[in-house]
Amino acid sequence: MRVHVAFTPTEVSGDGLKTRSVAVVDVLRAATTVATAIANGALLIVPVLTPAEARERAARFSPGEVLIGGERDGEPISDFDLGNSPLEYTSQRVTGKVVILTTTNGTRALVAASDAPTVAVCAFVNLPEAARWVLAQ
Repeated sequence: MRVHVAFTPTEVSGDGLKTRSVAVVDVLRAATTVATAIANGALLIVPVLTPAEARERAARFSPGEVLIGGERDGEPISDFDLGNSPLEYTSQRVTGKVVILTTTNGTRALVAASDAPTVAVCAFVNLPEAARWVLAQ
């Protein structure tokens, strides 16, 4: 098994990803938020690069189908439904919803990895499952 480690989203190479499995490891907030939202019933998490892109993507959905979440430099975005704290992504808020998410770093890594056929989101809250996935790859 060969493992390549990229420490920042800018180190992720698009061309080489088309045949690789990618594990995005972010133990601070974004990955924990994604894992929590999925565990609490969110249908889908759509990572995007900018707040403007999040608003534009959300506009494609019917009212009530989508929530917009994220932060910039650790601060919630004023007109978004949710910030980037996993505590906000409760089952009451996210069950059955698509979440469009933009963060300062975490979603940049997910978008950078999007050319890979499979991408896993790894955080402390899903460490056993993430480790099993990585070993299976």
